[in-house]
Amino acid sequence: MIAATFAACGATEPILDGKRCLAHVEALVKIGPRPSGSPGIEKARDYIVAQLKEVGLQPVLDRFPANTKRGPIEMVNVRAEIEGASKNVLTLMTHYDTKRIPDVAFVGANDGGSGVGVLLEIARHLAKTKPPISVRLLFVDGEETQGRFEWDDEDALFGSRAEVSRLQRSGELARTKAIVLLDMVGDRELEIIRESQSSERITEWVREAAKETGAADKFFLTTQTAVDDHIPFIRAGVPEVIDLIDFQYGPPSSHNSIGKWWHSPDDTLDKISGESMRLVGDVTIRTIPKVAKAFP
Repeated sequence: MIAATFAACGATEPILDGKRCLAHVEALVKIGPRPSGSPGIEKARDYIVAQLKEVGLQPVLDRFPANTKRGPIEMVNVRAEIEGASKNVLTLMTHYDTKRIPDVAFVGANDGGSGVGVLLEIARHLAKTKPPISVRLLFVDGEETQGRFEWDDEDALFGSRAEVSRLQRSGELARTKAIVLLDMVGDRELEIIRESQSSERITEWVREAAKETGAADKFFLTTQTAVDDHIPFIRAGVPEVIDLIDFQYGPPSSHNSIGKWWHSPDDTLDKISGESMRLVGDVTIRTIPKVAKAFP
């Protein structure tokens, strides 16, 4: 089973089902806005938990207080563990909160939805196997800035910082050898950037996996810097960390360097693609044995 899953797949043989990835995002979008501390994010969390349980995993809810510039908010990370042949851990992660935008029903199909859709289908796939390295599936709360529209380093990344603190307290940080972050991976015109702070080795492993998937033209054609949920893990000394993110979403905008649809009412289902999500998910799965080989 392991060999069939992780070694013998053809170069362009799909692993995940893009329609299923998209269906998860559709379910989240139907909930509506899902900012931290809201009824919407509680419904999103219930959905994630139910999907993980459906494939036989046992999700854990890590609740923590976040002192935001909007005041204190209880946030909740969701994680599930899949034991592998190695006790070393590869964490696959995404955020499931959406940006709080006053007077806008921001549904976050791509930013807050697409990563969840991919990770839930990766969970479905991995739950059937024993991967060559233990895998932690992590859905973090509080990625978005809470108190203002503009980015604020001190008022964001709450869930990833909380996970690093948990790993340090529990002594699990030493076993955590790699992080793959999925963020904004559903764009119909997919172009995953080479994120400049991401580790070189895992970037090359992902590049190799993209070639195997037949998606080399969708990865690393441009280099940019992103402040995202991978940063706390880099600072904590995790050896291999990468942010897989499409940092151009929609037409160029004089008001928005990332694209017209980012953090706007236009981040809707019609702007994303199940095929884009499948490609990112397949590349992520094909990266797993490369990480395992480096950390047996």
